[in-house]
Amino acid sequence: MELSIKEKLESLVELQVVDSYLNKIIQLRGNLPFEVQDLEDVILSLDLKIQEIQSKIDGNKKNISSLKISVKEQEDLLKKYDEQQMQVKNNREFEAITKEIEIANLEIQAFKRKITIAEKQNGEFKELLEVYQEKKQSKEKDLEIKQNELKEIIARTEKEEKELNSVKEKIAIKVDKRLLNSYERIKRNMRNGLAVVSTEREACGGCFAVVPPQRINEVKQLKKIIVCENCGRILVDQEMIDKAKEKLAIQDITEQLYA
Repeated sequence: MELSIKEKLESLVELQVVDSYLNKIIQLRGNLPFEVQDLEDVILSLDLKIQEIQSKIDGNKKNISSLKISVKEQEDLLKKYDEQQMQVKNNREFEAITKEIEIANLEIQAFKRKITIAEKQNGEFKELLEVYQEKKQSKEKDLEIKQNELKEIIARTEKEEKELNSVKEKIAIKVDKRLLNSYERIKRNMRNGLAVVSTEREACGGCFAVVPPQRINEVKQLKKIIVCENCGRILVDQEMIDKAKEKLAIQDITEQLYA
């Protein structure tokens, strides 16, 4: 059975009333969901930076250990060369060993310089690591506070939100599909989420543009669906909205929460 324009609009108005209350609950959360997400992203970025610095420190530690082994090897060679130098039989052998001793000493100096540089780098890396770890700890504290605030609001409104969504599903089934699609499209394009508004004081309740008297009469006659020529919202009489609110008997949870 085909629904009349009045019946279609009544279901649509009820849907808008429920959506308006749901929007109020969402607005209670404010920017908290975005702030939580931003803090989580910052902490993840700091974690990656900390891992990167720690990786450099670990790499330098391995390099230092390897260089120290190389120094020890060269020092062992020096002892060997010293013993050989005491047993040489001619100047040529003496000069050859002396050359090897010079090379070994140069190698030791080079290795020790690299060790000094790596140790200095690790000192700087550790200081930087502490800075990022402190930043991370600070952000984690901020995140915990924001998460607790958000959880508290969600916990206090969860029951009402579920009930409203249940009511919304039941109403949506009754709404003409084409009209429902138009309603959802208009709602998505509106900052305040209002797709259905009243013609209070001869103006659109959404954009406040003046609605001509003839259009006001057409809205009241309920013979066809009228939209605002300025913003495209569906126009209805305020009485219809009041009746929908009375029928649904939805309590304003946002007023109860902070009364």
